[in-house]
Amino acid sequence: MKINYTSYCPTDTRALARALVTRLKGGELIGLNGPLGIGKTEFIRGIVEGLKINECVSSPTYVLEHVYARNSSDEDDVLIEKSLYSRGIHQVHHWDLYRLNPNSFSDEVLEYVGEPDHLIIVEWSERFTYLRDLLSVNIELESLADLDSDLPDDARLIKFEGPRDLVDGLDLGESTSL
Repeated sequence: MKINYTSYCPTDTRALARALVTRLKGGELIGLNGPLGIGKTEFIRGIVEGLKINECVSSPTYVLEHVYARNSSDEDDVLIEKSLYSRGIHQVHHWDLYRLNPNSFSDEVLEYVGEPDHLIIVEWSERFTYLRDLLSVNIELESLADLDSDLPDDARLIKFEGPRDLVDGLDLGESTSL
């Protein structure tokens, strides 16, 4: 299923990511695409917030991967809100493949796919045809301000492609089913 959501600011983008987290079971491989500076890292901040992982999120452009892990002191808070947040995801593997040659793909990216306590997010997944059929959800961010000067500079069209139970009806703003 393909569905579009509109985000008018970074707060909306993070809220949409937090809404997605409530649908995840763990082990998913998520593709995250869009031009430089469009808000991919902001989306991942929302995922990490939604999982109640208390770590600072930054782009791993120069190191390829950041791992955000829930530490044991975070566990009590997550257990209290167990019904609202993905239960078993303890680590988020945030890959940025922008600098990687599409012909030099590393299977290391796929190491934790299917593992219920891990979530794998790959920025620039569109450059790697090998990943297309493996993605649980593909997300693309586009600027809306480029199309309509009346919109704020941070306005984004966030396109989701994935199973209906993961992408349909996320609780944020305006949505248009394709």
